[in-house]
Amino acid sequence: MTWTVFGANQADYSDEVVVQAAASVNAGANASYAVERAPYAYYRVKIRSTVADTPGGANLAGIAKG
Repeated sequence: MTWTVFGANQADYSDEVVVQAAASVNAGANASYAVERAPYAYYRVKIRSTVADTPGGANLAGIAKG
């Protein structure tokens, strides 16, 4: 599957930008996205399967320290 990370400061994501371009993750593998200080208030991840008729899945965890 591939995953892309988006960041935004509006709750409706109307100002979202790509903060990590689409990256491939093999089955059973892990990937992460991290920054020193989160520059956006909201983040979301979009996932796409790379195998026809086989959905991809993900477990996400987010941590922000103020």
